[in-house]
Amino acid sequence: MSVSSDAKPVRWWPLYTIAALVSVTLLIIWIPDWSVLFLGQILSTVGISLIGSVLFLLWFFLFSRLSAKIRLRGLVFYVLLIGFMVSIFRISGLTGDMVPNVEWRWSSVSFLTTGQASGIINIDYPQFLGPKRNATLSGVELESDLVQHPPKLLWRIPVGEAWSAFAVVGRSAVTQEQQGEDETVVCYDLLTGEKKWRHKVKARYETPMAGIGPRATPTISENRVYTFGGTGILSCLVIRLKRRELALKNGV
Repeated sequence: MSVSSDAKPVRWWPLYTIAALVSVTLLIIWIPDWSVLFLGQILSTVGISLIGSVLFLLWFFLFSRLSAKIRLRGLVFYVLLIGFMVSIFRISGLTGDMVPNVEWRWSSVSFLTTGQASGIINIDYPQFLGPKRNATLSGVELESDLVQHPPKLLWRIPVGEAWSAFAVVGRSAVTQEQQGEDETVVCYDLLTGEKKWRHKVKARYETPMAGIGPRATPTISENRVYTFGGTGILSCLVIRLKRRELALKNGV
């Protein structure tokens, strides 16, 4: 005499379908050489990953036909995994391509400080949007009460027209300016505003809609300053580093 069982077999085909669709979609996103659309690839990957994760959870808990004991264990494992990941990792920000900067929670934190004798800043900002191109300096300690302790103006000077921001290494702040018919790369002392050097080329960008002056922010890498002018002039200025200061070789 046989005994029939009411237990239904596990429904695996939705899981296989989800995995196949996610894999094919990711291949479509990443196989073509879309380097100019890298940000779009990142955002698309994040979206597909989130959708795939939600579909997996729906399958596991609602449509898989797994036993209640297995689903309960899966829920406990899922909660513990999230708690473990949150406890050991932190996201300090995003890069310019929207890639998270994942760090250990116990990693050392640097602070923005100024030495009393030398006045050297310990954190550089060498390119547009900062070291990781996310407009963030991790671990910088700022005054929490700006009413009781307002920030102090260090210096103010007239500058040429432009849309460029500053690239900073040590006490040197480098930017671009339009000065008459000359497009210039200028280096200022970060703490005093004193002009340290400048490099100029005969070029002027001006349109009624966009205004006057260069548009890009300089980039400092090792012993070079890279600039891109409003008229399309790409320059590489060789510098010499001394005590984290920048000095243009044969500069004006």
